[in-house]
Amino acid sequence: MNRLNSPDAEGGCLCGAVRFRVTGQPLALSRCHCESCRRAVGSAGVGWSIFRREEVTVVRGSLAQYRSSAQALRTFCGNCGTSISYESSDEPAQVALATATFDEPERFSPSREVWLEHKLSWELLNQSLMSYDRGSSE
Repeated sequence: MNRLNSPDAEGGCLCGAVRFRVTGQPLALSRCHCESCRRAVGSAGVGWSIFRREEVTVVRGSLAQYRSSAQALRTFCGNCGTSISYESSDEPAQVALATATFDEPERFSPSREVWLEHKLSWELLNQSLMSYDRGSSE
């Protein structure tokens, strides 16, 4: 099977202390511009690959946690600080993984851009993607 079509993918943090594996296909592929995500990852926007919770396994290390709002739990490597996931109490069966932490992030190109009302003025949008002023369920 071609690796780009394989349902399994792996990734991890900068220092290698945390490794994760996913099975199955992502439910959604987003690029978020909200202020919370920007600050959490230190970037103008962040790509998220959203999977069913049962399809995500940490295979090495453990994740530190930070509750960035009443609804949002973010995880990261406690050693190097790499942002790994975002979990929302509004969608408890899903986990969003930072796309750039995958070994092959090109497999998970975003299909939509969300929270454009928070986008930095100098950040360019991909005009070929669906876009939403807030979340994609607005």
